[in-house]
Amino acid sequence: PTGEAVAVPPSLQSLHVAWFGKTGSGKSTSLITGLLANHAATDGADILITPKGDDMATTYCRAHYAEYGTLENVYYFDCVETLPAISFFDIRPQLAAGIDRATAVEECTDHYIEMLICVIGRERFERAVRSPDIIRYLVKAMFDPVHGDDAFTHSELQAAATRMRDTRDAPPVVDPELRRMLAGVAANSKRSFDELMQGVANRIEKIPLDDRLGQLFNHVPEGDDPYFDLREVIDEDAVVLLDTGGLRRESRRVVTLVLLSQLWTALKRRQRSSDSDGTHPLVNLYLEEAATVASSGLVTELLAQSRAFDLSITLAMQFPAQLRQSDAEAYAEVLNNVSTVVTGNVSVDADLKRRL
Repeated sequence: PTGEAVAVPPSLQSLHVAWFGKTGSGKSTSLITGLLANHAATDGADILITPKGDDMATTYCRAHYAEYGTLENVYYFDCVETLPAISFFDIRPQLAAGIDRATAVEECTDHYIEMLICVIGRERFERAVRSPDIIRYLVKAMFDPVHGDDAFTHSELQAAATRMRDTRDAPPVVDPELRRMLAGVAANSKRSFDELMQGVANRIEKIPLDDRLGQLFNHVPEGDDPYFDLREVIDEDAVVLLDTGGLRRESRRVVTLVLLSQLWTALKRRQRSSDSDGTHPLVNLYLEEAATVASSGLVTELLAQSRAFDLSITLAMQFPAQLRQSDAEAYAEVLNNVSTVVTGNVSVDADLKRRL
């Protein structure tokens, strides 16, 4: 015990934190203590995503109530029972915030591809070279400003892919370059075209195979439908707990990436529409078992760019070399681009030793 708490001041948190320690080293307990204190020290939202399934989220709720006497500002999602009402294929909030359509569509498309890779695995996903490109074309076609919509369901995307496979007619679009690429796909021989479109179907159908993911990707709110908008939460002095521990491994990762995608767009909307002096309440994101998602391009992008958006990321994992097996770039990003390292007993990780 120390006379004064060891703390990373809010002014330095946006440079990100890495929290390492083997199983049983006390990472979860320390993180709960740190999150509890940071709720008082910062004005923005604290967001914890935990896939461990070890009651970390409910333990935090008990600690929060004991410390603050209320849970009114805690959003708790046990994803086995309740999913946040997120609308994934929906660029209406970005357009309303003044983000240009092309950027909003590109980001949604890129993030969807990241999630398919997460479910299928990068090597298997990219094995059919053209199918990933066709998926990109179809998502962009669904967002066409004339023939498409600003929001659609995953089921509608699947229906568009099936329609193109059955009729060999590409969906109509106004972008001449996209129209040319779609026409090029349809111009393949029947055998090649059938193989390409089967490759598309084999990939996008993996989302609704999990009922919960199907619900998440098919929710498009209208009128009074439920809608969980992180943009409305990130400036609150609130805590958001997302417990994915009861889901299958791939589903846990996808739900996490969906929330990170929503967080990224919420931060951009905040910056674009802000009428303040450019400073915002600090948002803290805590990723438990971060090695399972830190190799994704979305997390790498957040680590590299989010400082300008007043986001602090805390990555908690057993040891950083867990990343090296899946993505050497992500491993280097964590060791080089994260400023504060909190570590317990990590026995074998030569690069971490040099970093320290």
